[in-house]
Amino acid sequence: MKNIIETNLEKCVGCNKCIRACPVETANVSYIDRTDSVKIRIDHTKCLYCGACVTNCNRSARNFEDDCKQLFNDLTAGHDVSIIMSQAVRTNFPNYKRVLYALKCLGVQNIYNISFGIDLYIWASLRYIELYHPATLLSSHCPVVVTYCENHRPELLPRLSPIISPIGAMAVYLKQRFNRKETLATISPCIGKSLERSSRLSNIEYDLTFAKLNQYLEETFPSGLPEGEADFDDFENTLGLSLTVDGGFMESADLFLSRNIRIASFSGPQIYELLDQYAVTDLPLLPKILDLANCFMGCRMGPGNVQNVSPFYIDAVFNLQKQRFQNKNIIERSHEFFQALDDTLKLETFFRHYNPSAIIQDYVAENRIDAAFLAMRKKSEDDKHVDCNACGSKTCLEMAKKVAIGVNIPSNCVISAQSALNAANQKFTDYLHLIHNIGEYMMATGSEDINSCIEHSLMAMCSALDVSRASIWRNSYNDNEKPECSLFISFPAMLHFFKNVITTENLPGWLEILSEGESLMKSSSEITVKEKQFFTGRATNTILSTPIMAQGEFWGFVMLVRRTNNPFNTEELAVIESSCLLLVSCLIAAEKDNQDQKLDLEPLSENSNEAALL
Repeated sequence: MKNIIETNLEKCVGCNKCIRACPVETANVSYIDRTDSVKIRIDHTKCLYCGACVTNCNRSARNFEDDCKQLFNDLTAGHDVSIIMSQAVRTNFPNYKRVLYALKCLGVQNIYNISFGIDLYIWASLRYIELYHPATLLSSHCPVVVTYCENHRPELLPRLSPIISPIGAMAVYLKQRFNRKETLATISPCIGKSLERSSRLSNIEYDLTFAKLNQYLEETFPSGLPEGEADFDDFENTLGLSLTVDGGFMESADLFLSRNIRIASFSGPQIYELLDQYAVTDLPLLPKILDLANCFMGCRMGPGNVQNVSPFYIDAVFNLQKQRFQNKNIIERSHEFFQALDDTLKLETFFRHYNPSAIIQDYVAENRIDAAFLAMRKKSEDDKHVDCNACGSKTCLEMAKKVAIGVNIPSNCVISAQSALNAANQKFTDYLHLIHNIGEYMMATGSEDINSCIEHSLMAMCSALDVSRASIWRNSYNDNEKPECSLFISFPAMLHFFKNVITTENLPGWLEILSEGESLMKSSSEITVKEKQFFTGRATNTILSTPIMAQGEFWGFVMLVRRTNNPFNTEELAVIESSCLLLVSCLIAAEKDNQDQKLDLEPLSENSNEAALL
């Protein structure tokens, strides 16, 4: 089956709203992309297609596709297709008869009201209860609820009603009772209808939503729908048009079953926690029948609805329809209708089978959870039980499990983010202290002791930047007028170097790159054979060489060495460049002072020589 929901990664900002809304903990995977941005993708092997992420994402980063385009392409190509339409068409399109007419103009053969399928579903469900007397029954034809049970609560499948959905029941009825071999499509607010396609034992090939249908009609008829109206190609029905819940079983069960039977009905995102509790609750405490639907207000509402359909409007429309069709004879009429179905249909025709999924629940060892907590910078028990839900998980423990199996990242944790921010602030403070210390060294040291100032500054740089060695190299030319850089000063002292001069021969390419104002940064895996020979015997894993440009000229460069494979970031590079430029400026000024003093002393020396001769 194709992926129904996809992520627009350009719009995704990693806000975790989709994770919080999703009933499956590991169906969304957080990661950092190539631009260091947090993104969230879908694991389609675990997605229920409930649509919660679509309705909760306010950046439109989650979108869904149905079979709308394929259906109308096939109609244009001359295929014969009929539609089973959800009653929610009345709330999505107040002028729904014009919509039906437009569909007929586009080539649709017949349009059936799902109300008759609801009659079939209620008849089959009541007969199943009467014949099999289940101790407790999960009455849900919702494909999302069924998929959740198959994937995550297979122990509930024996309790799940085996009756196929109203749409499936109607498709089977059309095919077997009337031998209609027409290809069928469904239109409803549900984006997960295609999940049940394989279980319908029917010829349904397309599942559409009202949202995509509305979009297609607006594009196809930009000036408005064609003038004209059409109605449903209806069968006789009773209860289907009189229920306030489209396909709900609770109202009809109240009419036909004993009042002593306890029936409960729930809909909306909380039902998955309810199912988890249902699975572990003692049988005497459970209702005889539990009716569940994924979407708030059941099948009347869903992520495939046209936008801005008010739930109060939906409730008013369905109640008005109930008042029109319901009367004092409805139970008597329904009994007569159900008796006619008993005479013409076999109950087993409307049974379906459930298949537990092969999804393996991720087991996470305790040591991996502990490592995940450390990665999240959570060391105390209090930090491990903040349970703020900002990461999308209900508890910190669930988040740690996700980090351990690679479906979330430590930086999504608020505690981790705060710790990282504190660490960044501390680094920033350390950098300011470094610049401050260099300034103090310069003020406290005269030009005659500038080397001491630079050595103390390099020592401070090693401490602030987690560097094992720092050295300054000065540009010059050898006797053959070839460029070279000689070691000017280092901390700690580099007396162990075989060579204190860098040339184009012993470190090829270095001087050319540095003299053009570009930095060189290499990890242990990138260091060449020549470079290894130059640094023989040294614990060197990361090397950074940054040029020092003074008055637009290549003065030399600073080399920093780390024992770890930890690359220097942008902030560190800026601090290094600023610090070294400050030091070199001080050095140049000191050398100029010494040169000026030497020039000032030359006349005195000449006068002294003349006096001696006299």
